[in-house]
Parts: sequence; structure tokens; C-alpha cells
Amino acid sequence: MENANPALRKGFEEVKGYKSENTMTLGGTVIKTILLLIVVLCSTLVSYLKLEQIGFFNSSYLIVAAIGTIILGFVTSFLPKIAPITSVFYAAFEGVLLANLSFFINQYYQGIAMNAIIVTIIISFSMILVYMFNPSIGHRIRKAVIGMTLAIGLLYIFTFLLGLFNINIPYIYGNGIIGIGFSIFILIVASLNLIVDLDFISEEIQYGAPKYMEWYSAFGIMITLIWIYIRVLDLLTKLVSRDNN
Repeated sequence: MENANPALRKGFEEVKGYKSENTMTLGGTVIKTILLLIVVLCSTLVSYLKLEQIGFFNSSYLIVAAIGTIILGFVTSFLPKIAPITSVFYAAFEGVLLANLSFFINQYYQGIAMNAIIVTIIISFSMILVYMFNPSIGHRIRKAVIGMTLAIGLLYIFTFLLGLFNINIPYIYGNGIIGIGFSIFILIVASLNLIVDLDFISEEIQYGAPKYMEWYSAFGIMITLIWIYIRVLDLLTKLVSRDNN
């Protein structure tokens, strides 16, 4: 089964055909996901309070956290067996990264980070409920979500390459109607990815994936939830900046 989340897809490819008597369960995956989210929240809170104590945004923290998440993300994807260890460190680094991002934006738009957290929680629980009451939806939307996610990924890469030559794509990153519409579209795709992730994990549980893949699955879900938060933060920033103009 295909999945739009490259982290989940890569890890389960590594254990394809692996037979184990101790297999992953849905309950175990949920517990691991909650534990990783607690690590993210604690790391974010501690880092944010530290930034408030310093009183200014320090880009060096952001760079170190970004490098840490990239390295740990790749290591976890290629070596899912060590996910019980690397996913925890990844969550800690991700918390530092989110704290710096939230602190930076909060300096310009007070309270926006907390609003983004609340909206993210609402969206996430809504997607979980949709999947719980209609499990077949994951299979029906899978191809469309994968296609849209790949298109967004290519756009990110294209935008990055253009940025190297100081070329910006007009409108879509601004706070106009087109820019807000674009942000809503990406947020919808990110949210639907959570449903596809849950469907993918449920199928791998039925296939009898090894127990340690619970940590890996939690790692994949965490990435999607963080993507949703970042997209919510982006959308709220555009809306608030538009009102202030």
C-alpha cells in the first residue's frame, strides 16, 4: 500500500517480508504517539521559556535544531529498528525547532502560536474521528492525497531553487486572496495525510509488522501533525497580517 508520508513509506519498506511473533498493535502505536507528542510539547515549552528568558530570537538555536531533526529523520527512516531511541531524540529536537519558530512569529503577532496549537488539535481530532467512523475513506482518497502531496513537495523544491537566484513566486506566499487560498489548500492536504497515515498503519498492523514499528509509526504520525501545525501557523499569520494592513 502506498503512502504520501515518505517517512512511513520508507520505514515499512525496510521491514517488508519480516516475520515476528511480537507484532505491533494499534494500542501500542497510540501510546507511543502520545509519548512522543509529550516529548515535543515539553521540549517546546522548555525552549520557549528559555527564549523568553533571553528576550530575543537566536537563529543559532534554530539552525542546530533544524540540522538535528534532518539527521535524526533520515537515520530513523533508514534504520527503523532504532526508532525507539531516535524518534525520542527527534521529538526533542523538533520541540526546539517549533519553539524557535513560534517565538519568532509570536514577536510580531502576539498569541498566534497558542491559537495555532488549538486549531491543530481540533483538526487532528476531527481527522481521527472521520477515519474512525469511516475507515474506508483512507483507501478512497489515498491516490489523490499522494498526488497532491507530491505536487506540493515539488513546488517547495522549485521555490527553494528559485530562491537561490532571488526569484520569488508571486501571490501564493503573500497574504492576498490567492495566498490565503493556497495556504488553505496545503492545510487540507496535510490534514488528509493524517487519515492516509492512519489507514496505512492499520493495514501494516494486519500484515503483522514487528513491534518496534509502533515507535516508527508514531514518528511518522508526529511528522504529519507537525506539518499540520506549521501550515495552521502559516495560515493564521497571513490572516492576521492581512487584518493589520
